[in-house]
Amino acid sequence: MNYYKTIEGKKMDSRLLDIALLSVEGKGDGRISQQDAEKIFAAVKDGNVYTDVEKATIAYIRERFKWTEGADQWFRSQISHWRAPSGKSSMTPSEISQEHLPSFDVLVVPEHQAIRNHDLITAMNETNSDHDEIGLIIQLATGERVEVLSNFIEISGDFVQLKGGYMIPVRVIEKVEI
Repeated sequence: MNYYKTIEGKKMDSRLLDIALLSVEGKGDGRISQQDAEKIFAAVKDGNVYTDVEKATIAYIRERFKWTEGADQWFRSQISHWRAPSGKSSMTPSEISQEHLPSFDVLVVPEHQAIRNHDLITAMNETNSDHDEIGLIIQLATGERVEVLSNFIEISGDFVQLKGGYMIPVRVIEKVEI
């Protein structure tokens, strides 16, 4: 299963695109309803972080698909309300190594853990071959979410090694942005 599609040179979230397509394909008046918007929102929210890939995908869906007025208003309100409290900031690998991290896996759903593991392997291959910068969304012990950027990652057991030799437990990674 490929988690990403490239459209117009931009990486998009395949799952969000599929939900949008299924919402309008041969159903009703061809617009995204509030019920459809709820499915899209649930898919965005599943990793508890609104990633840049998801933002680009939602922008594409909003531009290319017709929405009912109620669905459009509801979706914008939900995204705005959900993103407001936590946000995310950036840290360097050095800074993250000084932080307190949770002792539990921040992803409780096995499917989400499998996606994270798949994305980590993909990111490792990407950084090893092209040295492209990837982002790791990490949850701190305080519950705050931060993004750590690195152009090198290596998986070593239950840890991810970043450029500079900094080790981060896999269990604290919520999402991988490739």
